[in-house]
Amino acid sequence: MSKANDWSRTVLLIIAYVSFAVMLAVVWYAALTSLTERFDQVGLALVNVEFPPPSISPVYMKPITYLYISSVAFLFSELELNRARISRFPSWAKSLCKFFAFMVAVVFFYELCYNFVLWGGEIAAALVFGQISPDVLANKYPALKEPWNLVFVTKLWSVFFIMGIYSFWYFSRLDARERYASVVIPQEAVESSSHS
Repeated sequence: MSKANDWSRTVLLIIAYVSFAVMLAVVWYAALTSLTERFDQVGLALVNVEFPPPSISPVYMKPITYLYISSVAFLFSELELNRARISRFPSWAKSLCKFFAFMVAVVFFYELCYNFVLWGGEIAAALVFGQISPDVLANKYPALKEPWNLVFVTKLWSVFFIMGIYSFWYFSRLDARERYASVVIPQEAVESSSHS
């Protein structure tokens, strides 16, 4: 392996470990706060705080945003780190992964559109009453006991949609490389034909 490949693999490993640690930290925080505090919306614990606090840092994000970024980074780094292993999967397994990724993207595309439309409607309604706070708006339909916070669910569904699209593209790219490799004429055949 060349130094460039070693460096690339090291960077991807760092991204994988850091993003996995961030995902674990956010999930741990969500579990801990759900045990110690009572929230009237699913996901509100990951939306109603900023880290680091805005009072000490000009750069801050909600825990759901950290989960969003780290999930996508983890998927990317894991797929790239395991490209050689995944490319050795049988064709049927790669096709099944591609199909599953496509279905995930389709399902979560609808969910994402639905939640964005609902969120926009809720913001418009809140503006009419003069009480705008997008972070506390929730999907109360169909009469849920604990409605889902719209910031939380929209970012979560966005992650699944992006993961589905990227995975579909990734397996399509592997499939295209496999097809190209089977069509390319071997170099020995070119050399033997030029000698005759």
